[in-house]
Amino acid sequence: MDLRAKGPSMDPKVTALERAFQLAEAGQVTTIDDIRKRLKLEGYDERVVDGGRSLMSQLRGRIKTARKRTGP
Repeated sequence: MDLRAKGPSMDPKVTALERAFQLAEAGQVTTIDDIRKRLKLEGYDERVVDGGRSLMSQLRGRIKTARKRTGP
């Protein structure tokens, strides 16, 4: 089954890494794994979030800030 057919399509002007940060900041994800799943669903390479500790820390921080802003 092709997951991309069911989810939103990827924007060719937005890189996978940019989209990962958008998702983290939107307040709609709670974990890095959620970001991976959404990236894959949208047709992006989900491995982009496996860039190391610094990247993971930045994404987690943005998720945390967004969750505080939008609520649980």
